[in-house]
This record gives sequence, structure tokens and C-alpha cells, in this order.
Amino acid sequence: MPDGTTTVTRRPYRKSAEPRPDGAFSSYFQLEPDAAGVETRTDERALVNRLNNAVDLRRSPEDTAYHVAANRILAQYCETLDAIADDFLNGAPLEECQHELGRAKGVSDTRRVALDEQHKRKFQTITDSDKDEKPPVDLKIDLGDSQLSDAEAQLAAEVRKAVTVVSIVFLDRTSMEQQRRRGEYITELCRIASNGLQSPASAPTGLKELQAFREAFVDREATAVKNRYVRNLGLKVAGVCAALLFLFLLAVAVEARPGLGLATSLLGAPVASRFGEMITPLPSFLLLGVGACIGTWLSFALRRPNLSFEQLSLLEEDRLAPLPRILFVAGLTFVVGMLLYSNLISITIGEVAVDVGDADARLPVALALGLLCGIAERALAGVVRSRAEEIVGRGAGEVTPREIGGAPRSAEPIAAREAEARQ
Repeated sequence: MPDGTTTVTRRPYRKSAEPRPDGAFSSYFQLEPDAAGVETRTDERALVNRLNNAVDLRRSPEDTAYHVAANRILAQYCETLDAIADDFLNGAPLEECQHELGRAKGVSDTRRVALDEQHKRKFQTITDSDKDEKPPVDLKIDLGDSQLSDAEAQLAAEVRKAVTVVSIVFLDRTSMEQQRRRGEYITELCRIASNGLQSPASAPTGLKELQAFREAFVDREATAVKNRYVRNLGLKVAGVCAALLFLFLLAVAVEARPGLGLATSLLGAPVASRFGEMITPLPSFLLLGVGACIGTWLSFALRRPNLSFEQLSLLEEDRLAPLPRILFVAGLTFVVGMLLYSNLISITIGEVAVDVGDADARLPVALALGLLCGIAERALAGVVRSRAEEIVGRGAGEVTPREIGGAPRSAEPIAAREAEARQ
């Protein structure tokens, strides 16, 4: 109690000798006049009544975590009231006693409200059946209508995202051992949420525990996730490459003219000759596709040397599955090959111009170009799009082309061509 400038002698009150009621806290008291007929002041009687009513609390007999915490709050409140009563009896200024009583009630009420809001928050692991022996597969966080601090809101959101990542990582792992591991992770996230969302003060600790969980999860599961994806992607690449190589061998056989007599007899000489011309660049394009598939497989390892926690559930930002990704990159590579073959673009490396139509150099050139397109799959889509916009723009009358991938076919200045056209 702060020292006051105005003090009085001991007031004519005492603590009652009545026994403490059942369930009352150890600091329970009741103030009463020293003797019957003692004259007391009105303002003092008002304070005595407030103290007597405030301290007349009962302990809850239930032993749940909520009631244990509530009893602890009330016990501390009664201890504070007992100290205020002693100061009052010893003559402390009445205004100070009233102030301390109001402050003690405010602190107790604030703590009780926080406890009630905390009690509304429920954290429960969910299994895929009602049997207790089933490992958890999800986490339910019910925060009720309680107000969350910024740290608490962040923790709740991050825990929910962590549960999603864990669920996606174990989505295709159906063995009991893998399901048990997932259940352990979700149980740990439930513990982190339950402890971290007890109060605003505990939220920063919960965020640190969640970060430690994320790092440990990456250490334990990243290798399996990456190897599983690389293996799955490799199997799809092998299948597509096998189909392309079969077509390549078939195209080379047709190009060598072993069956041209049959084609001539069926189609006629002019049509068969034209058909042979159309088949000529096909082996190069098929090799481009083979290289693009292999490059796509290599690209993932080059782009993802290390996986973060979020990347474990989303290995590719564009969300393409392995087979659609392979077909997409191969398709873009075919577009690049067609642009090169039709001389709409040119690629010059050093002093050597890339020519995918050269039958003598198709194996190293087409295969190497396909590999590069697959490895640079992220840049490939942008390059093809910008080159298409440039070509379409030229056809629509634009005169500011952008050269991509090397020197242009025509180096004639635009201004000279415009002048020639005017003449």
C-alpha cells in the first residue's frame, strides 16, 4: 500500500472469529465492529461491506485444468483483499484502500476473462473412424469467439498450414507405419497449438516451437519426398522417351525408303514424294522431344537442390503433374524446333548456326537443343510466348522486333527497308 499523507489510528473494526465456511479460501475474512454500539463512519462501512462481499468466494470442487486455474485466480484475489483489509484496520488512508480494492478487482476480472476465452478454445485431433487406436489424420482448432492477438492469429494460421503440408506429404503413403508417423506429426502440432494459444504471452513461444517442428519435418521427410517425385517423374520420362524413340526409328526407316514402293503404290508417285519430304524433318523433331523430356527430369534437381517446408506440399509452382509437365515442355520444344526449321528464328552459338533440319547433325544438335529446352523449362514458355508475340506483331504492322536466341535472319536496318518501300 502506498504511503499516504493522511493517516488515522487503528479503526474500530476487527476480523471476525467465525470459522471459515466450507469451500472458502484460506484468506477468507469478515470485518465487524470491535464492539456493539461502536460508532462508525458511513464511508468506512461502505468499504467494509465491499471487502466482506468481495472476499466471500468459494473454491470449485472440480479438478479440471480450467477450474484449477480459476481457483488459483480467486485465491490470489482473496490474498490481495486480505492485505487491503489489514491496511484498512491499521489506519491507511481510506482513498488508498478504495483505489487498491478497485485495482485488485480489475486485475482479477481481466484474468478471469482471459481464462474464459482460453477455455473456449478447443484443440482436438481427428481420426478417420471412432476407434481410438486409429492414428490422427487431421487437427480441429476451435477458437470460439475469443479475440486473438496478432501472434496468436499467426500461430493458428501457421499450424493449420502445417497440418495441410503434413497431410499432403502423407497423402499417398498408405502403410500403417506411414500413417502412424503422420499421426505423430499431427499430435505434435496439436500440442504446439494448445500450448501456444493459451494466452498472448505464450504465442511467441508457440511460434518458435512450430518453426522447430517445420525444420525437423524437412530434415526427416524432404529426402523421401524429393526422391519419390524424381522417381515418378523419371518413370514418366522413360515412358514418353520410349514412345518417341520408337517413332524416331520408324521415321528413320521410312526416310531410308524401304517402304516407299508401298507408299507409291498406295498414294501415287507425286503424293508419295511429297510424303517423303514431309517425313524428312520428323526424326529431328522426335529427338528434340526426347531431349526435352530428359531435360525436364534434370531440371527439377537443378531447380530444387533443397526443399523448404512449404515446397514439400507444392513441388512445382505451376501445379502441373509429371506427365502433363513432360508433354507441355515437349510441346514447347516442338514449337521452338518448328520456328528454327521454318527460319522464323535463328540460334547462333559462337559462329555455328543451329540447324535442326540437317540430317547429318540431327543427333547431337537436336538432342542437345532438346536437353537445353527441357532444363530451361521455366524460361522456355516466356521465350516462346514473346517470340510468338513478335512474329504476330510484325504481321500486324509493328516495326520493333525483339531478337531472341541469337542474330536475326535479316540484319537490314528497318529504316532502309521503309525507304526502299516508299521508292
